[in-house]
Amino acid sequence: MKEAVLSALLQLFAIIANASEDGVSFKARSIVKNFLRQHLKTNLINKYLVVFDNYLEIHHPHLFGGEITRHRQTLSDSEKLKCITEEINRSLMQREKFIVFLRLVEFINEDDVMTAKELSFIRTIADSFNIFRSEHDNTKNFVLNAYDRIDKERILVIDNQKSPLVKGIRHIKEKELEGRIAILHHESTDTLVFRYLGNMNLFLNGQPIIPERIELMEQGSLVTGTHISPLYYSDISRKFHHTGEVPKIFFVARDIEYKFKNSNKGIKKFNFSKESGNLIGIMGGSGAGKSTLLNILCGKMKPQSGQISINGYDIHKDHAQIEGLIGFVPQDDLLMEDLTVFRNLYLNAKLCLSNLSETELMRRVNQVLSDLDLEDIKHLKVGNPLKKFISGGQRKRLNIALELIREPAVLFVDEPTSGLSSMGSEKVMLLLKEQALKGRLVIVNIHQPYSDIYKLFDRFLIIDKEGHVIYKGNPIDAITYFKELSNYVNADVGHCVSCGNVMPEQILKMVEAKQVDEYGRVTSERKVAPEEWYDIYLERIESKQKIRTKKKPLPKLDF
Repeated sequence: MKEAVLSALLQLFAIIANASEDGVSFKARSIVKNFLRQHLKTNLINKYLVVFDNYLEIHHPHLFGGEITRHRQTLSDSEKLKCITEEINRSLMQREKFIVFLRLVEFINEDDVMTAKELSFIRTIADSFNIFRSEHDNTKNFVLNAYDRIDKERILVIDNQKSPLVKGIRHIKEKELEGRIAILHHESTDTLVFRYLGNMNLFLNGQPIIPERIELMEQGSLVTGTHISPLYYSDISRKFHHTGEVPKIFFVARDIEYKFKNSNKGIKKFNFSKESGNLIGIMGGSGAGKSTLLNILCGKMKPQSGQISINGYDIHKDHAQIEGLIGFVPQDDLLMEDLTVFRNLYLNAKLCLSNLSETELMRRVNQVLSDLDLEDIKHLKVGNPLKKFISGGQRKRLNIALELIREPAVLFVDEPTSGLSSMGSEKVMLLLKEQALKGRLVIVNIHQPYSDIYKLFDRFLIIDKEGHVIYKGNPIDAITYFKELSNYVNADVGHCVSCGNVMPEQILKMVEAKQVDEYGRVTSERKVAPEEWYDIYLERIESKQKIRTKKKPLPKLDF
């Protein structure tokens, strides 16, 4: 965050501060300190608390021996407020502005009273930040614990009760939870904030949760406690995104097994089931069998034993019912290099969706180009990797568009981030995450994602040499799972305590760790063989998961 923006934010806190001769209350100061902690290194927090104190003296001079002026709503304060919000609007994205607004509302309510002037102040700030009236009201009522006045679609309560606190709101029953966790969804920025009211020792990414404090729930976050089931960000996020209007997809792979001729390679016996709305990652070392597993799951290769079904329909036997439901984006290009971006997508749509009118076809093509941020380059030739007219990330998004144009219910993508920059990789993965949130099941083969990408996944499959699947579950739990099995001291910590990042590369390092000889030299023998990891997986994960298959209606397609 730029220093000018941070100074502007501290001025906002100072202007609205409910100050007395002793300064601001401990609770108010804690809110400012907590805000600084989220944006600064620890060694800078005290420095900017001093800056905040200086702004207090400027905006409340009558408390520090200066000349008494009209409080808060003087003309000078109004002018300053306008300048500050203009500076913030030029520098912060909408999500960051919402967080600032949330902290301001929390700051104002630190004495549990909101005066008419204070309500007017936060209304002015919300208007300046272009925050919708409904979201302003939801945020204010969330801070006030007035859940009955929040839009029922935007609030989720987790407690041990059979029915929700307020009729009609989203609810999760957690029978061992003492107290209540309330979660607010800020729709326009897709941000989750929560507050715990109770006396249990709960942890957010390994850090203690302070009761009654409002916290952000970032992508990949995990709330844990001694007796409660883990609460994953992805599971909570889905509660706000899925309306139930589109038929759900239940993808089931039961007892599948595949072996190449004259080789030990293939896929060892494996079960998998997941429903629509999930982004699934498959990770493993080079040559472990990631592509083989992806090809089997999507139906390109038939397993030698077992069955793969969608809503109870076998993908190899019920061709008529399944046709068009599965999409596959290979690692290699499917583009015609002499055609423009638009013509590539248009001709593909013409082949797949010949039953649509020309008007509807053009509308859908333009919509997909807009959704995938390709509209500005639609008249450029795609070229080839050696003679480029568009970037690698744009090529990858166009390849994905070729499949998305026909709206498959299950989308498989092979190495979507291969050869892309970190920014290009993130843009592609955010696109795939968005498809999952729209109700698709997206399964991605990926090598070693960095922290931000890793936390986008809802579930992860980890595969070891010769096709041994050795983990299936939440991505953050994967790190603690292998740390525990590798006898790490801090096995229960999946995130970095100071920055919140995760290190997915740790997983493969632990899985493929080599033995050391008596001279301290690394040998070629592994500490734990793939077969051992696989046996542990069967005992600790596979044996506890039941796979059920039941025929359900399939979504209708234009294909």
